[in-house]
Amino acid sequence: LCFRYAGNVKTARLYNLAGQSVGLSLSPEHDGDTYRIPVQGLPEGGYILKLITEDGRTETLKFIR
Repeated sequence: LCFRYAGNVKTARLYNLAGQSVGLSLSPEHDGDTYRIPVQGLPEGGYILKLITEDGRTETLKFIR
């Protein structure tokens, strides 16, 4: 999964649509404002990505694999 985010992401948490945690990346790999989180092992379906920035903000993104 690749996404762009202008802030500095400290933690990324991945949930399925049932709200179950399916992954945690303490510091996602990034190149500038483009972040990468490996999702190739996840089954097809909908997911929620919760980002926590270094300044304490929380952002939520939805995606389909």
